[in-house]
Amino acid sequence: MNFLGKLLVFVVFAAVLLAAWWAIPEIINLLRGINSKNTGTLATALVALIGILYAQRNLKSRDIAEAHRPAKIEVYNTFLDIVEQFMDDTGGEKHGLDDGELSEELKKQFTNLTRGLITWASPSVVKAWSDFRKGTGDSNPDTNVLLLADDVLQAMRKDLGNSNFGLHRGDIVKLYLSNPEEVGEIKNGSGSI
Repeated sequence: MNFLGKLLVFVVFAAVLLAAWWAIPEIINLLRGINSKNTGTLATALVALIGILYAQRNLKSRDIAEAHRPAKIEVYNTFLDIVEQFMDDTGGEKHGLDDGELSEELKKQFTNLTRGLITWASPSVVKAWSDFRKGTGDSNPDTNVLLLADDVLQAMRKDLGNSNFGLHRGDIVKLYLSNPEEVGEIKNGSGSI
């Protein structure tokens, strides 16, 4: 089977090379035979064809993005739910964070979130989530979780087509805090979470 597959690939490759060997001189001869009147028409037709293909590609990409948008919103809302659970006043106690162990419900939410991100998120969101996971691990306790969460939130906004123009690192997560200046202190190195 392996030999037959390689043989088939070789035959197809040889056929493509043979077709190109024959077609290129024919195309050159065809172009030489076109008079100057038809050159403008041909160029216009070629530009129009390229324009139509480009517009179709963009339309298809936009349709795919719109079809994926509801699934992305659902996944991203899961992250927002998790963030809100940690930001409420009793988050640490309610979810078992005082003893270092997450509740089963929260573990399930993290598992569903990760699965959803793998399926629906853009590469920038996946990278931000990966950095967040690394930064919140026990091996790196000095990492600022709030800023990493903000990176995820900004990547999600960008993935959904929202602009982050004018937003600085930490601006979104400030909306959750009772004292938004904590983020500024953390960014300057005078505070830690």
